[in-house]
Amino acid sequence: MQIRARIYAAEQSPDLVGSTLGRYRMLAGLCPDELAAWLGITVTALADLAHEPRPRIIGIDRTMRPEHGLEALAVHYHADMDRLVDVFNLNERSPRPKPLA
Repeated sequence: MQIRARIYAAEQSPDLVGSTLGRYRMLAGLCPDELAAWLGITVTALADLAHEPRPRIIGIDRTMRPEHGLEALAVHYHADMDRLVDVFNLNERSPRPKPLA
């Protein structure tokens, strides 16, 4: 299966990290290559990350933190942890992604 097809398939499953990555990617107007570069990983690593089970632990304030499983994912895939946390904390209170700098 092609890498992008794997990413798009994972975006359709609410139980996978890909659903969160896909929501962020679409709101930011990014293609998979751009999202991978922003996270500091390859597109292949993005496809693998997208197929991980989505962490279910959320703080009392409804915020995802590194210790809720995101740190382990960032370390395993060599992704920028702060940016991965930003992806997971995109919600109704903050409907626009942070600028891609």
